[in-house]
Amino acid sequence: MAHAELAGPADVIGVKVTKSGPGVYSSAATVPHGGSGWKHYADAWEVLGPDGKVRLRACDKVHGYGGAEMTLDLPR
Repeated sequence: MAHAELAGPADVIGVKVTKSGPGVYSSAATVPHGGSGWKHYADAWEVLGPDGKVRLRACDKVHGYGGAEMTLDLPR
């Protein structure tokens, strides 16, 4: 079995944002991660959004936040 650190941080590699009403958005993220077992897995992602742009980042149980992030404009 590989050490948990070898899996690296959780990276966001794909994002889809849809608008369902004024100021209401839904998002889905693709976050592959090489960790396995209960001690090391991608356990969260969050959306941060200043000025009409969206930044998504993911977290895993060993590295926390810090993998690849994605930024995109919100749909109109």
